[in-house]
Amino acid sequence: MKINKLTAITAAALMMCSSAASCSDKKTDTGSASSVSEGSPTESLSAPENTIDESISGDNYDSDAYYEKILERLSDDEASDEPFEFGQLSDIVTPGETDPDAELGSYYISSDGVMLYYEQEEFPTELILTLKEYFQAFSHSDYTSYTRCIYPSYIDEMNTYLNNDFGYDLKTSFATQCSSLADNTFGDYIVTRLKIEPAPQYVEGVDNIQSYFELLNNSFNKDYYSEVIAEADNMYDAVFYIMAQDAYSEETLLISEYEVVFAEKDGRFYLFG
Repeated sequence: MKINKLTAITAAALMMCSSAASCSDKKTDTGSASSVSEGSPTESLSAPENTIDESISGDNYDSDAYYEKILERLSDDEASDEPFEFGQLSDIVTPGETDPDAELGSYYISSDGVMLYYEQEEFPTELILTLKEYFQAFSHSDYTSYTRCIYPSYIDEMNTYLNNDFGYDLKTSFATQCSSLADNTFGDYIVTRLKIEPAPQYVEGVDNIQSYFELLNNSFNKDYYSEVIAEADNMYDAVFYIMAQDAYSEETLLISEYEVVFAEKDGRFYLFG
């Protein structure tokens, strides 16, 4: 039986996807190198692969049935700490003034066709590519890829917390988050755009990152913040936006202006949620 979504979201409160933007009523038919020169996308790049299964999406979408499909997709997945091979980015693409997307600004295109809006002076390319992989893991119900994006000790600590307090594990929580996002897109979706920018100072005199970890400190019954800070080579505080093609082939804002913290350790970038 499907676990209660509200319970899962409360238990894993830093899982980013619980803040997915609401969707309108259902519709009827219808890695790491990069360049900074202006120009068009390289010819080797293509649009994101169409991974939408119409038999369980769009007009055929049923939340409970889709959740069962998620469990089937990730049933054999195991946690992994293997690094990603990100591939090349396109040159920077600057839209023309009459382009309908001009107001979004310039972007890069990943090797699998996702448009990435960020400033290289603010964030390492590998960081935004890790965030891309993170959300593609949700779109594909791929628990193994998800764990490759997550700080290793977070996985252990969250599994302990969830098992002790709620009787299920991080994989189950991940499945629930996949389902919550799919509810907004009526099934399968394709990540199309990702924007990241520095987080503003939320409360004067309060460190954003330390505040971000307060819930985890309480959940794990330890000073997890100090533990991570001592281990990490660098920390990044950001807000991000995700756009996706839904099951009706329409682009929708999936998540808007949500805070995320990254830890950089031994050349890799990790999330906490």
